[in-house]
Amino acid sequence: MKNMLLRIGNYWRIGKVGKLIIICLCIGGSIACASILPNIISTPTPTITNIPIPTDKPLPTKTSSPKPTSTATSTPIPPATQTAQALILAQTRTAQDIALTQTQVAYVTTATRQAYLSNMTATAQVISAHATEIASYKEINSQELINYAEQHKGELVKIRIRVFNIVSDQELQGYFSGTYDDAVVVDMRVPFSGIYEDAVLTVYGRVQGNDCFQNAYDATICQPLIVDAFYEE
Repeated sequence: MKNMLLRIGNYWRIGKVGKLIIICLCIGGSIACASILPNIISTPTPTITNIPIPTDKPLPTKTSSPKPTSTATSTPIPPATQTAQALILAQTRTAQDIALTQTQVAYVTTATRQAYLSNMTATAQVISAHATEIASYKEINSQELINYAEQHKGELVKIRIRVFNIVSDQELQGYFSGTYDDAVVVDMRVPFSGIYEDAVLTVYGRVQGNDCFQNAYDATICQPLIVDAFYEE
């Protein structure tokens, strides 16, 4: 290389011919370099691929993060407060029980009073009805009834007797009070019990006339007959 540079210097000093040679050499070298360098140092131009440009710029999607769930932590109730609350609850329940009991007692008392009043009313009505009924029965002289029973047939009478014979649970015989031979036959309205000989009764009934029958000596006996009767001791 050094020798080449020396030669170029010598040619340059020779004169115009030398300078012309150097210029030619330079031009020729430039041409040669121009023809060689593209093949040596030229680098391939990268091929630009058309990248599709999106028409719309996508917006980032916001993902909502789940909110943390807050867990309520109960504050423990102090023992004194719990005791007070329990006392208030117990007192409330006691008051409710007392009120309920009082209501029940009042209900029972009212029901009992109503039942009592109802019974009293019913009893009074029965007594009144009984009093009204017996008021329609008239006392009659025993001799009048014995001698003229047929004439008083259908009348409601009231007589006082002493029992001397129980014929059945619905029929008996008795002597008129104060006598020992003036008898009457009584046919009760309903069967009876608890009546014995020598029992003294007030009898209410309807005169049916005379009841005639044969006695133990085969004699015909006629006695006044009272039917549909009831009694009082």
